[in-house]
Order: sequence, then structure tokens, then C-alpha cells
Amino acid sequence: MKAFIAGLVLLAGVLKAVGTQADPTQNIIVQISYWIDALAFLLIYLIVVTQKDNK
Repeated sequence: MKAFIAGLVLLAGVLKAVGTQADPTQNIIVQISYWIDALAFLLIYLIVVTQKDNK
């Protein structure tokens, strides 16, 4: 279940970054910051998925 939620958060981060990329009115710094966010989400996702469930 944790992996599923983390996957949704990751997908949201990537979609946000892609959506910002498609918007020509956003400046490059904003686009880069959104991509950094997406990479951070990916890192969190990998940590959650590779960790054993502590139940």
C-alpha cells in the first residue's frame, strides 16, 4: 500500500514537471525546480519501495 501511494505521489510530481515544461511562459529556473522536485519524489519512491515493511 505504501508503494502504491508513493507511486501516485511520484506520478503527480512528474506530471507537474512535464506540465510546467509545456508552458512557455514559465522561466527556466521554475522548470528546473519542478524537475528537481520530480527527482526528489523518485528518490523517496525508491526508498519506500526498497525498504522492508515494518509491521
